Amino acid sequence: MYEPSTPPPEPPKPSPEPQPPGGNRALRLLHDVRAAQARSLLTQGGIGAIVVFLIALTIGAWVGSVAPRAGLAVIIVGAVLALISLVVFGVVLPRLRVGDDERTARTLAELAPELNLDLLAAVELSKALGHREDFSPDLARAFLRDVDLRASKVTVATLIDPTPVKRAAMALVVTVFAVIALLTWKGATLRAGFAAALTPAEAEEPTRRQPITGDVELTFTYPPHTGLEPRTIPSTTGDISAPTGTEVTFRTRADRDVEGAALIMGAQRVPLTVEKKRQLQGRFVISESGVFHVAFLDGKDLVAEGPDQSITAEADQAPQVRLTAPVDGLELMPENQSVGLKFEASDDYGLTALDLVYTADGKDEPQRVSLRPDDGRTTRGTYQWDVTPLSLKAGQVVTYWLEATDNDGVKGKKVGSSARLTLRLYSSAEHRQEALKKAEALWQRLIDHLALRMESPDRASPTPVDAAVAAKGNDERGTQLAGDFTTLAGELQDQRDPPKELLAALLNISAELNRDVNDVTAVRRTFLRLSGREKAAPGKSAFVDSRDGSFTKDLGKRLAAAIATDIAHSEKNVLYLEALLDRARMDAMRELAQQLRRDRQELSRLVEEYSRTKDDKVQQALLEQMNALKQRMTELQQRMAELSKGIRDDFMNQEALQQMQEEFGMEDSLSEIEKLVKEGKGEEALKKMQELAMTIDDFLENLEKAQDESDQEQDPELNKQFQEFTQKLDETLQKQEQLADKTRALRDKARSQQKDRIAKQGEQLKKELKGKLDELEKSWSELDGQRMGYRFDDTRKEALQARDNVEQALEANDFDLASEAADAMEEAAREMADNAEQQRRNDELFQNPADARRESKQSADRLSRDAKKSQEVAQKLRDLFPQPGQQMSDGDKQQMNEMARQQRQLQQSAQDLAQRMEQIGERAPIFDEEAQQQMQQAGERMQGAGERLQGKDANKGFGEQQGAMQALRGVQQAMQQQGGKGGKGGLPMPAMSGGKRGGRGNQNQKVEIPDEDPNAGPREFRKDVMDAMKQGAPDKYKEQSRKYYEELVK
Repeated sequence: MYEPSTPPPEPPKPSPEPQPPGGNRALRLLHDVRAAQARSLLTQGGIGAIVVFLIALTIGAWVGSVAPRAGLAVIIVGAVLALISLVVFGVVLPRLRVGDDERTARTLAELAPELNLDLLAAVELSKALGHREDFSPDLARAFLRDVDLRASKVTVATLIDPTPVKRAAMALVVTVFAVIALLTWKGATLRAGFAAALTPAEAEEPTRRQPITGDVELTFTYPPHTGLEPRTIPSTTGDISAPTGTEVTFRTRADRDVEGAALIMGAQRVPLTVEKKRQLQGRFVISESGVFHVAFLDGKDLVAEGPDQSITAEADQAPQVRLTAPVDGLELMPENQSVGLKFEASDDYGLTALDLVYTADGKDEPQRVSLRPDDGRTTRGTYQWDVTPLSLKAGQVVTYWLEATDNDGVKGKKVGSSARLTLRLYSSAEHRQEALKKAEALWQRLIDHLALRMESPDRASPTPVDAAVAAKGNDERGTQLAGDFTTLAGELQDQRDPPKELLAALLNISAELNRDVNDVTAVRRTFLRLSGREKAAPGKSAFVDSRDGSFTKDLGKRLAAAIATDIAHSEKNVLYLEALLDRARMDAMRELAQQLRRDRQELSRLVEEYSRTKDDKVQQALLEQMNALKQRMTELQQRMAELSKGIRDDFMNQEALQQMQEEFGMEDSLSEIEKLVKEGKGEEALKKMQELAMTIDDFLENLEKAQDESDQEQDPELNKQFQEFTQKLDETLQKQEQLADKTRALRDKARSQQKDRIAKQGEQLKKELKGKLDELEKSWSELDGQRMGYRFDDTRKEALQARDNVEQALEANDFDLASEAADAMEEAAREMADNAEQQRRNDELFQNPADARRESKQSADRLSRDAKKSQEVAQKLRDLFPQPGQQMSDGDKQQMNEMARQQRQLQQSAQDLAQRMEQIGERAPIFDEEAQQQMQQAGERMQGAGERLQGKDANKGFGEQQGAMQALRGVQQAMQQQGGKGGKGGLPMPAMSGGKRGGRGNQNQKVEIPDEDPNAGPREFRKDVMDAMKQGAPDKYKEQSRKYYEELVK
């Protein structure tokens, strides 16, 4: 358009356009709505202010009954908050929320669909009429008349949401009723508190009760057990403190003539006698702490009350008793079983008894020895306790303590106890076993030291300077290890009868290791100083190398040689100490067997005594002692079993040892002897004891014979490795089977709980979900997804397919598969809702046509509801199957944690077996590739089982364990088929048919096929069944077909 360079003269302003008929009802509607919004906010603010003030007033009155100033502060804060609420709702929020005509018109467009955005257009046209000429006034006025006509049909009440005001009013009603209830319950307290809060501090004093008596005299008559003489205290303040049970005589003088008086103690009145109108006297017994005050009476009416006085009931405390000697854990020698006890006991009023209480292992009832307490409140003394009559066995523990009893005759005698201490009869076997454990730990560290030396980069000759610097820490660890060898040897030297061979070995190894490490350290230090990598000590001259560096090169060679010497000696000491530890374990086992023989002899003596007397008391005593001996012998057997586990297979055949222990087992024999004694069959019991004696003698003989044979055997290294591997494999498989049995038990327990839970809730849940599934199918099928993106239809098909899977699975009572399908349905529904929401945002962002925006909003809301409904369906199905461990008891969870730890140990054992297989394979082709793969698979399944058990999933953990057991059994079967065995001094031979191998066979053992859930059909198969169910069946066969499919997926 052409624009002149100079603007033309302005035309005269047109006269204002007349307002449309009806007085512009649309604008009045906007004005009325804004006013109504402001009134609503003001009403909410006013009601809120009243509620806040009422609550603050009530709380302030309650607090004021205890702390008046604090109560006044609460009331003031409440008033301020009420005022703030009124200002916020009456002034601030109306400015923020009400707005102008245009903002109100936009708001009404959402509240009044019949007006839509036409009201906003009417506001803008009304402002533009008479001011702008870029539109037709006639059309504008026609449009305004139409809007006015529609606006006249809309009332303000329908546009203002009354819910906030109703909620505020409801809150006010609830608050008022609550205040009324409090006034009914604690009206006096609230009124007094309110008055106190509003009363100035100086005005509080006149309301307090004033003294109405004087010259208070108290006479105390104490309980007899206190030993205290009666006491009178004149001119007291009136406060009373005395032991419980004390009788108090209360005397005082009134400040006026009175007809009657009493002591008010809570709800109790203690009458006071009145003499000469003013002398008051009464008696009462102290039973508990509290307050009291004097009151003057006219009949039963109170005339005056004095201030409160306190009563403190001094409780009789329990006695205090302490053992000052000996120390806990004292060890007694067999030749001197006397213990010197030192003790202290005290009580606030005196002791009536002091007892030494003790109990020995295997005896249920504690025994008592009376100690005479001193007269008075404190007793200090000593007691020489001879425990010889207890006939303690080596290693047996006695727990003992002191009990002191006071003389409380009011509340009853109280007993105080000292800390519980223990003493033990010296046991050489236990000391040897402890020494073996410590020596074994040092042996393990010696192996670690050897490994560090062999893997260190400073072994190269000549040693590089950087390698010498990096490996300095090995010398420090070696020095510490040598010192620990010396320390353990010193501990053994201080023992009563140390294992001499082990002691000598420790001393020799300590000396040699210390010498070797010192040599390496000295050479390394000189080498590093000469090379300039370490500074010389203060006061010493620095080393200087020759021009050609020959000194440094020579020291590098010497360092490598010193390290090689340490390695050679460590290898020798490792092997020597290992063999010595095996021999020491055998000696310890033989010693334990001899102890069992002595215990058996004692038991035989008791049985023989009973067979002669036939006395019931002797029988009872015999059974008690037999039970104690039985526990003792069982404990010794367990210790023997622990010792036997550490003995190398090449030192003594583990299978033979295990067989001897099984034959040696005495638990059944002892139980049978106990049964015979109870039945009074003394002769038969003696005969059984003789058989037991022969069993023990045979075990000792076989043990010694086996040790002699093992000393004579000279097994090659490969045979030793093979036998160790076989033993380790058997132990690992056995432990895995035992652990799998425990896992199966927990799995079956969880399944039983889960089955009962589903049986109770399944049918009801199916009915509940059926309706929601039908609603989802209808909603998704009717939805037009043309504007939702190219992938929307595919996602909808996935959602509908998943919905059908849920429905079919529920019909087949396969809740597990239904839950999986519901998860897929939930994911698809959420994806559709996200797509619809994104489309809605795009329509708003690009200001697409109103119809398109409305349609996208409706679709987004609809799919959002559907997604929520899908989530509810999936969640309800998930709730049928609690998370692993959710229904487990604390005990089961602890057991699962322990089982996970054991499974990790078994995984480590499998890893060790794989390494041993590799080592044996490097020496001879014994294991094929399949066996190695099976061992690797066993380790992987064990790792998976450990993770499942740690996650409290016994079901899947058991499946992993089955896979591990199957792999281990496959290795065993491969070894049996190959005929690999280790003969005396021979080598394991491959492919020897008919050969036998030591250990536990399993060729006739039933093998279960592992699965994540062995009792459920495979997932793929079950889904195929669901698809087949969708194909339908003839009407007369539908019921039979449904039952058939239900059985298939079980």
